[in-house]
Amino acid sequence: MIPVASRRVGTAVLTLRCLSALALPATTALAQPPQGHGAPQAPQPFYLRCVSEAAPAPIEVELSIPRKLSTAPVELDQRLSLPSGWPSIRATRFLPRATVRQSAVADDGEHARPAVSLLIEGPSQEINRWLVADDPARNKLTSFIAMWRYMGVADRAARDELFKQFTEELTREPRLGIRGLPDGGMHEFPLRTGEVQTLQEPNCRFTVREFFPHFALEAGTSTPINQSSKNVNPAARVAIEKDGRSIDVWVFARHPDRGARAANELGLELRLDCPADDQAKRPDYVIVTIAGGDHEAWSRVDGRVNSAPIKPDEKVVIPGSKYTFRLAQYLAKARLVEDWLPGGGAEATPVLCVEVGDGETAPTPAWLPLNKPGRIPLTSRTLTLTFTSQSLAAQGAHP
Repeated sequence: MIPVASRRVGTAVLTLRCLSALALPATTALAQPPQGHGAPQAPQPFYLRCVSEAAPAPIEVELSIPRKLSTAPVELDQRLSLPSGWPSIRATRFLPRATVRQSAVADDGEHARPAVSLLIEGPSQEINRWLVADDPARNKLTSFIAMWRYMGVADRAARDELFKQFTEELTREPRLGIRGLPDGGMHEFPLRTGEVQTLQEPNCRFTVREFFPHFALEAGTSTPINQSSKNVNPAARVAIEKDGRSIDVWVFARHPDRGARAANELGLELRLDCPADDQAKRPDYVIVTIAGGDHEAWSRVDGRVNSAPIKPDEKVVIPGSKYTFRLAQYLAKARLVEDWLPGGGAEATPVLCVEVGDGETAPTPAWLPLNKPGRIPLTSRTLTLTFTSQSLAAQGAHP
């Protein structure tokens, strides 16, 4: 057995490295209902995945949503059955296809965060999107022409550390993160295939069996294979022993929920930190607000990294396109408001509306786009809810 020194990552560590999966979650198409008059309309299987910082493991509840031939809204009144101690959740509305209308309002509350309105302008269209710092589900935007992320830091020292991460994020060595649930600190280890490594807290030992930069399943056999040396879909197969029990699970950099249930049942959370290649080679931007005032635009274009101050409404030309972007508005402390409207074009996605209550305040309404985690701040905790069409049990260990 080879003890390995780990690097403990506290909860205040900057979050840029957590965003190696830059693309927004893909929309999953709904299964087509049977055609013909009088055809039975079986419920569409959907699931709500619930993660609480006060619980040792996530839970998953199946929803029953009627299938319809149209894209009309479906009114619901489903109170979800959750274990004792969990907040109450009621599903109220389902939109088979919807597009979002965003706004942000100034807010001095505990959960308020810096926010910027990113305006992308070109000869044929205009996109205006609010990005919120410290919210992994809403601080990034990916398009066909470029990618953007938004971060906020407290001072220049934090800015310098974050910029160092940005310059190294595509070349750093892969690392495996392990923490004990519910509130243990994350420990990071280098990927050393075949070596037994130990961790004192939580008390466990583990071995990285395999690492595939380009994980895929072989057609016909569903056998895991590695298709290339490029970090297209990085995955590590990890064997873990804890409290007399053992598991063998695949962990994915782009899909952190895959294989999560097996590790959670051991009271552990696993994370694979590995840079993922952008096959389209689009310009990559990070907008950073420093100490609630100055803004910078960092860029990575054709492998070259640059940083420069950016002022509100200052246009930045996007290389390789006829488009520009600018910061149309900035709020030092804001709350994002999202309203989903039925219908839409290529960006339309299924969404679920829920009401979450903790018994102390009025229920909080929240829209959950398919496969996009949403954070719900309550009085005593923060919930992360994911509306998905595939259960963890059906996913198994593979994406």
